[in-house]
Amino acid sequence: MWLRRGVWSDYHRTAFGAVLHRGDLLKPTSEARAIVLCDDLTAWSPLAGKVSGVMNGCPAPEETARMREGSGLGSTRGVGDPSIPYIISPRRTQLLSGTPILRWNEIPGASIYSVQIKGTNTGRIIWSTMTDESGVTYPGEPALESGATYLLIVEADNGASSQDEDVPGLGLTLLNANDAQRVRAAAGRLADLGLTPDAEAFGLAQLYTGYDLTAEAIEILERLVQAGSQSAAVYRTLGDLYRHIGVSLEAEARYSTAVELAEAAGDVEGQAAAQAGLGEMYGKMGNVYHAVRWLERALAGYEVLGDAQRVTELEERLGDLSQ
Repeated sequence: MWLRRGVWSDYHRTAFGAVLHRGDLLKPTSEARAIVLCDDLTAWSPLAGKVSGVMNGCPAPEETARMREGSGLGSTRGVGDPSIPYIISPRRTQLLSGTPILRWNEIPGASIYSVQIKGTNTGRIIWSTMTDESGVTYPGEPALESGATYLLIVEADNGASSQDEDVPGLGLTLLNANDAQRVRAAAGRLADLGLTPDAEAFGLAQLYTGYDLTAEAIEILERLVQAGSQSAAVYRTLGDLYRHIGVSLEAEARYSTAVELAEAAGDVEGQAAAQAGLGEMYGKMGNVYHAVRWLERALAGYEVLGDAQRVTELEERLGDLSQ
């Protein structure tokens, strides 16, 4: 599949998971079959061997689904201390399900973890358990209340605690009933499109992220990874999400794999996007050397694409880091 964005100088290879914009042109190879998920949650298949504009296949709808836009997630300062059971998920997120999967960093030497969920407004512990694993599923009782904010706390038997991370704003909140109804309705429309299981899961993760359901989007994408996904977009999106919630070790691992997969596929844009993600992640961590190294690589990729806008943005970012 070949793609030419409105800001590019020519066509370049693209791959599964690319986010398209109005003004972009697609040119599937003669043997390719592509499916585009439009922003009203309909599907469109551009004709093989023909140039098609995204606006031709996905005209502007009266109402769009709230979907993730590219890698435009804000990022926070990430943690990187493997000696504490820092929370991986859910953190800094809303939840659609009242029975979320709870995951934290497994630390050397720990055999038992004490797990608690506490109401941040009341300070009251509503649930607790002990486990020798690095994850459990919240049983749903007592039920999480919409509008209330909760905090997951994990303490290892060696005394290390997730609260040693000392980062504010890591709470989780159940999505309000109206938005939950919209998400479930949109997920139903997505399921009716007959997409491949990977494409449906990826689309659902984008939908969830649009409603700040970051934890559940991560779990969907991690299941694709566990199933053997070789899509750079899956790994890059996970890198974006982990960077957004501030867990740098996980973000670094997923971005690095995305760079390798995109390079192997000849996907210049996917490789540059993952490199830029790594650069921004290191920049937030204060590691200027690695930030500059990866941002310069990303800039070179966008120069190949002829994307003057991204080149200018990265040049400005590199200028900020050099001050």
